[in-house]
Amino acid sequence: MEQVYAYWRDFSHFPSFMPDVQEVTVTGPATSHWTVSGPLGTLVEWDAEITEDLPNQRIAWKSVGDSQVDNAGAVRFGGRTNIEVSLEDNPPGGWRAGRRAGQGPRQAGATGRRGLPPGRGERHSGRQ
Repeated sequence: MEQVYAYWRDFSHFPSFMPDVQEVTVTGPATSHWTVSGPLGTLVEWDAEITEDLPNQRIAWKSVGDSQVDNAGAVRFGGRTNIEVSLEDNPPGGWRAGRRAGQGPRQAGATGRRGLPPGRGERHSGRQ
């Protein structure tokens, strides 16, 4: 589990398995800068900080400062291979504005791994 935790703890890996995430730059021990594909071909950026870090158990983060999109996420590690991912975001103008721009609420709880790294996730739940 230590290797899986270490992989997820390095947020710069996220673009390899989250299609909308273009880049995550780790800016400090508990901070990062995210660039994500937004509605209508735009790029959305924010800074985030780790809010909880329990090695091999749970990592949680949230956007900070003047974020273009308020968001938060967490990864919980259980057993030998079980991982639960939860993501929440609040786009500018709310979900109705996002739907008009072609980006309605997406459920990350869909069956399957939704592009998670091989061997890195049995469960994927939450709201994105």
